[in-house]
Amino acid sequence: MSIAVIGCGYVGSEVAKKWKKKGLYITATTRHPEKLEILAHSAQRSVVIRGTDAEELVPLIANNETLLVTVAADTQEHYENTYLHTAQTFRHLALEMDMPRQLIYTSSASVYGDHGGQWVDESSELRAQSEQAKILIEAEKHYLSLEELGWSVCILRL
Repeated sequence: MSIAVIGCGYVGSEVAKKWKKKGLYITATTRHPEKLEILAHSAQRSVVIRGTDAEELVPLIANNETLLVTVAADTQEHYENTYLHTAQTFRHLALEMDMPRQLIYTSSASVYGDHGGQWVDESSELRAQSEQAKILIEAEKHYLSLEELGWSVCILRL
């Protein structure tokens, strides 16, 4: 099985290492060329890419059955580009390529907002207050819309 890990920061790198040890073929991505050497320990292949770079994402989608999206914004000002625009790029490519895949997206529990001390779970209303959390909700919606195209989508709210 081939898996692309889009965004190999802390979470992505750790998951990639575990999957590689299990014998899966991992392609790890980063925005930082200086991390390529480090990623060689986590994956069989590593590439420099941005999640909004459609041309570079095409072969990752085409050559991997599963895509783990663990992108992270460097600053709050980069949230929309990092999270929402990456999700929009995936949606656009999924429409063009007609190659259903499995996608796992790591989001944040911040999308639940304040529930006044009550327990929340996956079925709880999303009450995001911050602009960043609202952007994450929109990104989740774009990824979940891939299910209409035959994709299997899992949202992990860390």
